[in-house]
Amino acid sequence: MAFLNKNIVSSTINNGFVKRNIFKVITVYLICVLLFAFINYIFLNDGTHFRGAKTFIDHLYFSSCTFCTLGYGDVAPVSQLARLWMCTYIIFVFFIFGHVLHRFL
Repeated sequence: MAFLNKNIVSSTINNGFVKRNIFKVITVYLICVLLFAFINYIFLNDGTHFRGAKTFIDHLYFSSCTFCTLGYGDVAPVSQLARLWMCTYIIFVFFIFGHVLHRFL
């Protein structure tokens, strides 16, 4: 561990750099999840697009599970429009979250 300069590591942690950047990553995560849950609820909540999602909380839960790549399966897109929308969401999350991690961490 001779290559690790302890002064650089301690000064980076002490000046709050890590805390600020983690806060930015979490903020982007929450904005993305809330935005997509809101769009799902407003535009795709007529009962024919998603199986198991009736309330905003259901769509928020589904958006969070999709964003974290959990995919429990209790809420699922069943129409072609919802499936296309979720493919767009997954690609968006892949690129945006990768960019955020690269930029802030």
